Amino acid sequence: MHLVVNRVHPTKLTAISVPRRDYFSLDRCMRELELEFGFSRAQDPYVTMATAEGPRIVRMSRRERQAHGLLQDPDGPRLTARAQRAEENLQGDSFQRWITGAPAAALRQAIEQPDVTWQSVQDLLAGFGCILQPKGSGMVVTTTLSNRRVLAAKASLMGRWASKAAPERTLGPYAAANRDAPTRSKPGREPYEKCIERERLEETGPRVVPDDPQRLARRAARAAAREALAERFAREQAQNRTDRSHQHEELRKRQEEERRALITVHRDQRRQLRAAARGQRRDGRIVLSLWAFKAAATREALQRRQAAERRKLTEGVPRREVWRLWLERRADSGDDAAKAALRGFRYRRERKRHREDGIEGDEVGQQRPLTVGNLRAEVDAARLVVIYRRMDGAEVFRDTGSRIVMRDKSDESLETALRVWAQKYGGRIQITGSDAFRERAARMASRQSIAVDNTDLQGIVAEERRRMVERWTEPRRPHDSQRPNDRSLARSRDPER
Repeated sequence: MHLVVNRVHPTKLTAISVPRRDYFSLDRCMRELELEFGFSRAQDPYVTMATAEGPRIVRMSRRERQAHGLLQDPDGPRLTARAQRAEENLQGDSFQRWITGAPAAALRQAIEQPDVTWQSVQDLLAGFGCILQPKGSGMVVTTTLSNRRVLAAKASLMGRWASKAAPERTLGPYAAANRDAPTRSKPGREPYEKCIERERLEETGPRVVPDDPQRLARRAARAAAREALAERFAREQAQNRTDRSHQHEELRKRQEEERRALITVHRDQRRQLRAAARGQRRDGRIVLSLWAFKAAATREALQRRQAAERRKLTEGVPRREVWRLWLERRADSGDDAAKAALRGFRYRRERKRHREDGIEGDEVGQQRPLTVGNLRAEVDAARLVVIYRRMDGAEVFRDTGSRIVMRDKSDESLETALRVWAQKYGGRIQITGSDAFRERAARMASRQSIAVDNTDLQGIVAEERRRMVERWTEPRRPHDSQRPNDRSLARSRDPER
């Protein structure tokens, strides 16, 4: 169990200092939990003693625990925590304890011989299925199991005489084993895996699985249930894709109608403002500029709302549901076949001794927000100029009536100016300035479907539109039509779409 403790107070927002020597507090808590839930008792700094009044938790030093016989054998090997857990699971010796037995005795006897060499030492350990090799500043003894899993133990577990310095004083610098040399097996030498298997057979006898007809019938029934479950999953996913397509089409049509309605309203408003200015014989540039700013903000609000609706639809209906999550959902509703399939997942994970989690990642990045609504307009009545500023007062651009003069030439400010200018003059613009600025503005206007009237920029506009079409018409990956297997089915998203 891993615990994560938040040290920040929920209301005062002050950090609470970690108590000193908290290891002992946690150890006492473990003894209390063992008593409350009836777990087997461990003997650490706090031990549980049986008294006339009942079990009592007492703190003892290492010397006191050793006097009461609550520690490991002080003369035995100092096993790692993983080796201790292996012994609990196997109900037998771990590799670290096994290496200190017959292999250690044979190795010590061989090292004491006058004509011993590194090759003879390696041959001796090879008879036990082991290899002695350096690691870091010491040496380790390793063995490879039939499932290619490698077990290792420090050579010093066999004794100080097996540490790296002691053998090198007798045998010289370490020399690897000669793989081509024949290995002679002697009586009494067998690898660790065979020893464990032999001890298990001596205790429980050989495992015999008879061909029970009822057992075979149950296995066939489970296989048929898995096939039916997979077919149902495929049908449900196909129906989800069909429903998703219909929902997207309905949303697209409705949003297209909203955009067309807003364009019609803005066209009528612009025509009315111009007619009113002509009728009153006034300069309508200021009024038109302010209206363009408000209209662009309205159009931006519509785009934000429609983008939120598209994201909600995409997040609400997954493109392709994960096989295991679908099984869990069906099992919660009481589906026996789904429960059996989930049990199969657990059995396979226990057999493989490792998890095959898929990891599932979301590739849709956060969109950069539009910025028209983040500006404020100031009217300079004396010069008939509208100045657009950020909320901090910094000037972004100004509308002089016949043109927009950029003060901040960042991409965000340029996009905002293009939106306002296109809204004011019906989606057509003329770009002036340096060649680099005109090219950048033309490409950005093309991406926003704003018409550029500059003749010399039509090549850049055509190139940018061609790139957009290629990006939109990029072929999708074909869906996998095969039956789902035990691995999780991951969905993929195209960040360009």
